Amino acid sequence: MSATVTTDKIPAAIPAKKNLRLDRAQQLVKDVKNDLRKFITVGLSLKELRDDGLFKELGYASFDDLAIKEFGLSKPYAYQHLQALEVDEALKKSGIPDKPSCLGVAAKLFPMLEKPEQLRKVWKDAVKSSGGKPVTAQIVGKIRDRLIKKKPPKPSAPAPAIQEEDEPKRLRLLFEFLSRSDESILSRFAKDLKPLGLTATAFDAAIAKLTFVRDQL
Repeated sequence: MSATVTTDKIPAAIPAKKNLRLDRAQQLVKDVKNDLRKFITVGLSLKELRDDGLFKELGYASFDDLAIKEFGLSKPYAYQHLQALEVDEALKKSGIPDKPSCLGVAAKLFPMLEKPEQLRKVWKDAVKSSGGKPVTAQIVGKIRDRLIKKKPPKPSAPAPAIQEEDEPKRLRLLFEFLSRSDESILSRFAKDLKPLGLTATAFDAAIAKLTFVRDQL
């Protein structure tokens, strides 16, 4: 009797699951190191590393640790790149093709990030003042400071409201005028009544009322 020979296939080794997050984190670090002078590219890479928590894939406890140990960027300097992205986004809405040429120029606009309209106005004025030449941080700073220091006109103080308890006092004053003056010359002392806060309607009503009272005397 012949023996039965079985030929079981040996299963192929299962490839290790690829860590896509780790690969992405490593690629972003490489991009930053290759383009440290391109502040927008650096900002985009840093933002993804921070917002998606990819720094953890590289063994760092925080984004700040990654920035200083991988790129030698202090915390303030790293976050300036992130703010520069906000400036870039705000300027895209202005319709001006020109953009800050370096981080130093963009940094002059950081104080206005909460006021996008003013930020865009400063940039437009800076581009115009540069006359086709690259916009410098000095130009942006001067225009920004001029706009910030410009004080808006003070609103005119509203006329004081007529209080109920003041009405007799005001009426007595008007009656005093009426008792010694003809209605035709009331305009001569209208300026004397202005501080009382009487509107034209209130003044006319008071004149009518007092005229009636006087005619009853």
